[in-house]
Amino acid sequence: MTAGTAGPEADKRSGSKTQIAAVIGSGVIGGVDAIGFAVASATLFFAGSLASGIGMAAGVCILSSVILCLSVAWRSDIRGNVAQIQDMGVAVLTGTLATTAGQMQASADNRVATAFAIIALSSLATAMLLCVTGWLRAGRVVRYFPLEVLAGFMAGTGWLLATGSMATMTSGTLGLEGWFELRNLDMLMKFLPALVFGVVLYVAMTRLGHPATMLAVLCFGIAVFYVWLFATGGTIEGATAAGLLPAVNVETALQLPFPSQAELVDWNVVTLAIPAIVTIAILSLFATLMNTSALELISGHETRMDEELKTTGYANAGVALIGGAPGYSDLTVSSLAVRLGVRTRGAGFIMAAVLLLGFAFTGEIVGHIPVFVSGGFILYFGIDLMKNWLVDTYKRFSLREWGVVVLILVFVACYGFLVAIVAGFLIATILFAYSYANTPVVRNAMFLADLPSSTERTGAEAAYLSDTGNGVKILQLQGFLFFGTTEQVLAQIRPAIEQRSGPRLQSIIINFRRVTNIDSGSASAFQRVQTLAKRHGFHLILCGLSDAMGNTLMRAGMSFKEEDGVSVREDLDRALEFAENMLLAQRAAGASSLVTLTERFAENGQHAEKLARLFAAAERTAYAAGETIIHAGDDADVLHFLESGRAMIARKLANGELKRLRTMSSGAILGEMAFCLGVKRTADVIAEEPSIILSLAVAKLRELEHSEPDLAILLHRLISRALAEKVFVANRIIEYADGE
Repeated sequence: MTAGTAGPEADKRSGSKTQIAAVIGSGVIGGVDAIGFAVASATLFFAGSLASGIGMAAGVCILSSVILCLSVAWRSDIRGNVAQIQDMGVAVLTGTLATTAGQMQASADNRVATAFAIIALSSLATAMLLCVTGWLRAGRVVRYFPLEVLAGFMAGTGWLLATGSMATMTSGTLGLEGWFELRNLDMLMKFLPALVFGVVLYVAMTRLGHPATMLAVLCFGIAVFYVWLFATGGTIEGATAAGLLPAVNVETALQLPFPSQAELVDWNVVTLAIPAIVTIAILSLFATLMNTSALELISGHETRMDEELKTTGYANAGVALIGGAPGYSDLTVSSLAVRLGVRTRGAGFIMAAVLLLGFAFTGEIVGHIPVFVSGGFILYFGIDLMKNWLVDTYKRFSLREWGVVVLILVFVACYGFLVAIVAGFLIATILFAYSYANTPVVRNAMFLADLPSSTERTGAEAAYLSDTGNGVKILQLQGFLFFGTTEQVLAQIRPAIEQRSGPRLQSIIINFRRVTNIDSGSASAFQRVQTLAKRHGFHLILCGLSDAMGNTLMRAGMSFKEEDGVSVREDLDRALEFAENMLLAQRAAGASSLVTLTERFAENGQHAEKLARLFAAAERTAYAAGETIIHAGDDADVLHFLESGRAMIARKLANGELKRLRTMSSGAILGEMAFCLGVKRTADVIAEEPSIILSLAVAKLRELEHSEPDLAILLHRLISRALAEKVFVANRIIEYADGE
């Protein structure tokens, strides 16, 4: 027994040790990487005239990552999920701070305080947008934003990070022109160490892919610098004076900008940065959704997206209080924790502990990290973003979609992120309109000759409708109709108006049953269709309209009066019946649609005498309009013939409403299916107008089969013909109505 239990206990202890190692390993790696990114971000934020704030900025960035990490690790549905400040905000803030607070004609303290205010407001705006989106449960809706436009923003972010790294290293111009300044050999040599380090880091991460690789390369870069420094007889003080190490005021490294520096902020300058602040909030929202969605795929665990947004929003609100930059889930470290099998929230807490340790020694850490390492670190993130969203998307996107990515990147490079964001949303709107305008909204188009109504007609009427049915065109629409798609409807109508061969266009039926809604632009287009109907003398029949769509059409000036050439029917079948009746009304004078049963079933005058004898043997009953002739559920022991009038076959729905299945005119057989099968009646038959019914009981049929077999055979032929006609019509409806 002892030997039998030792194995599971040993496995349990081994599993616990593996779990502890995974938690500690991912937490330490994430913490060190986050410290490196925080220091690099501070160096990028507070370059040039803002350099006096680097120490404080590094501490604030590290502490911001602590707040983000603890909040997300505590509340996220994914146990290994951790967060920190992110490159999206860093990229946009770098240019914003350089062009606003960095160019203030004020003291260094005023510039630094104003810069921190801009950073804090960007976090606050991010917090508000994330929380509002979560409260409105709109997290899934935001995902409908065009991916190619978002890819352009991400590639533009990479460009800004690379440009910021270059400008920080060379003290040159921040923007496209700054890259041209590298033609100056002195500036190129300043940037070259960061470029080499960034490329080495990128290659190492691409080949190896493990987050620990980043930590190893960072340590290697720092080690190489100090080996070179001491080998050449240099000192730390000399390297700081030469700009190889950042000059940091250790006393301010552990200080927070607010509330002590609030009175130094120039709020007029801050207002100039509002467009950038809004941009950061929007991009952070999309990036949060993207990273969280990616973690769902990696972990196989679906999150409550709106709750994730609110959690990240609350964390950013805390970051704003200390003047920190916005952040969200870190995909690299979080995916590492998930892949290592972390099943607890410990990884986030370990990472936060490492960050707090780094915060305690912020001054010493910042002052001893070479500038080229910080610059190369940021450059790596820029290169990685452009590779992922510009280079890799070339194979995944269509040429048109990839062209949008390039176009937005060009806007970012030439005009800045604010212009690019406006251009991006404009492009997204145009792309949506273009794409949806090319989505078919005409589900199918046909003629009345192809799709008759369910109303049963006499042979002469059916033949007439078959000959003239191409004068009635049927358009079945689908989806959401707006100004860009309604042109497809007009494109179907114009050829029907202009045709010179075949029957003249009498009516156009437009079925809205599968239309979700229409906008005012499409409503105006349908008003133009009504104008065409008046001009060219055809009738417009609308069916399947909801109340909302009808109101929209009327607001556009459309009239639903039949004297204005427009009729509205409840559904397609009633619209088809209405169009058929209009055609039948145009038949030659004297032609009657009412026929006797003998005329209806006699074949070229044959069997007239037999039919007269058959119907004479039936029982005649009169029914008033609305009276039920056959009840669903009754025994099918009687066969009915509609001598005159009209009857509707209907089925009662679950909500109590009657759904019309078919309309029968004089000369029709009623209830023959259930009669032949010997089953219960499956539908009601209701008189639509005063009608005369001839009824033949099954007992009478049996008597005829024995006494007058030729008469019984004729009756069975009539039933077979009626069934065949119904099957034929049903097949036509299924074929052309496409599920209507």
